[in-house]
Amino acid sequence: MIVRKTENLIYKGISRLNLIQNQNAAFLIIGAQKAGTSTLFDSLCCHPQLTRSFEKEIGFFHRDKMYAKGRNWYNKQFIPSFSKQSLSYEATPEYLFFPNVAKRIYEYSPSIKLIIVLRDPVSRAYSAWNMFKQKVENDASRKRLLEVNAVFANDKQREMILNIVEHHPFPSFEYFVETELNYSKFDDFSEGHNFLRRGLYAKQIREYLKFFHSSQLLIIEMNELKNNMVEVFKKIEVFLDVKGFRGWDTKILKPSHQRSYGEKISETTKKQLKTFYAPYNEDLYELIQTRFDW
Repeated sequence: MIVRKTENLIYKGISRLNLIQNQNAAFLIIGAQKAGTSTLFDSLCCHPQLTRSFEKEIGFFHRDKMYAKGRNWYNKQFIPSFSKQSLSYEATPEYLFFPNVAKRIYEYSPSIKLIIVLRDPVSRAYSAWNMFKQKVENDASRKRLLEVNAVFANDKQREMILNIVEHHPFPSFEYFVETELNYSKFDDFSEGHNFLRRGLYAKQIREYLKFFHSSQLLIIEMNELKNNMVEVFKKIEVFLDVKGFRGWDTKILKPSHQRSYGEKISETTKKQLKTFYAPYNEDLYELIQTRFDW
């Protein structure tokens, strides 16, 4: 993270030169949350034809206040390039989950390409809970979370964050599981916290397929990214139609934002969630014609 902030200062200085600016994003990393989007964002810019945004998560398409700033503001959030062949990108995991985002992205650029990284929904949900737990229990992180939420979040998202943060001590994962499973409008993604529903991938991907051809979506499974990183980046090169880069190095390409776990998910809860997600996962496999070891 320190390296990324240092790079941003350098790039903002460079942006004063006569470089190519205000180009549309060529592709987006749209999710899922806690599935490896930071690793992709931090690593893809090693490729000489790929140019990232100053900040990883712009949040333009899912935050109404950001979206109101307009296309020109959004396009200025990308690091200026030396070449017209450079492809700009950003990574906001919320884009996959929140409704109306697919339509907004399509209106911005019908030809844009989208990369989706999926993770076993059980471990994804537990990882998200662990992330929020650590943020809420750290005074500085909690303050930052509340500040960003107050300024940028949409009303329902702001309400959800405040509901999570106000708990003292921070509730167990089991508490959030039972609470979410008992929502009266479970299919309404805007109701309450969404640790579990972010793992209902088929519904989210179908929303994108209403606007984009399947050839514009590249779906990667997190374990594939973790265990075969170089091969994944070669697959992305083909997807984006850019030249092969010989500089991919597993010594450099390392996972970003890895967090420690104070405790493991209980076997009882894990079994409960595997049963819960089973039909949703089958729906996903049928939709994308690929099976994962979940």
